[in-house]
Amino acid sequence: MELLIDGTNLLHKLYHALPDPDRVPDQLRRWLNLLSLQYRPDFVRIALDCPGENWRRTLCPEYKASRDEKPEALQQLLDEAENILSAWCPYAIAGHEADDLLATWAARAHRDGRRAVIVSGDKDLFQCLRHDQVTILR
Repeated sequence: MELLIDGTNLLHKLYHALPDPDRVPDQLRRWLNLLSLQYRPDFVRIALDCPGENWRRTLCPEYKASRDEKPEALQQLLDEAENILSAWCPYAIAGHEADDLLATWAARAHRDGRRAVIVSGDKDLFQCLRHDQVTILR
């Protein structure tokens, strides 16, 4: 079984849920440890959004253009995500968002007959669901 985690999404969730942004890294690590203990996966893969331009903005410059700027503390957490998650070897690929990686990994798991659990609150990933094989934990 593969545990496929949207690291960017989890950082956002914890940032907005906790009163002190300084607690986010420790809470994120704790949550990842609990998920690993609960699911006992063969693999844990964590995807992060890659900063800068991505293929969606290249195709459509309006993509996410109207979003408010992120608070400085959240942006700092996102900038430090690879360091915060270094023990889990997170993936960030130039020009791609975390959900691109998660969708690719889920499709490969399905193709190869492996079970996968996607951990993300991103509704776009619902298209990856495959009955009893690829599930989502929000």
